[in-house]
Amino acid sequence: MKIEPVESYNKDRITSTLLSNEFVPPPEFERLLEWVGLGASNVRKSLACIEEYQQSLRALGETEQRLSELDQWRESPAFNKREKSALSLSETISLHDAEEVSILILKEARCHFSTHQIVRLVLAVIAVNDWIDLH
Repeated sequence: MKIEPVESYNKDRITSTLLSNEFVPPPEFERLLEWVGLGASNVRKSLACIEEYQQSLRALGETEQRLSELDQWRESPAFNKREKSALSLSETISLHDAEEVSILILKEARCHFSTHQIVRLVLAVIAVNDWIDLH
């Protein structure tokens, strides 16, 4: 697959947009960021983080059923394709032996998320994993 360069590509503009408040994700994406954090915490077995993310998700109205099905998210009908894609991305990044993110997982994520959203998801997972490593 050949990717053609975009003529209007401006790295500085893209970076400043990502770091500014111009990109305000919808509330359901904010909830998804919490799920990604919970998924990363679960992979890394950080009980303190798991409890924190579960509390945050409960405060956002998540059900105990969905929270209890995290370990079986791939098979669970409680999670939609978009959520499963985000959890897959989170898991791949969080695994210690994952040297690079699978192309298939990134392709799947591109079907469900914008570039801005993928960056936010990846940064959320990195932040959780860094916090776990430092503690």
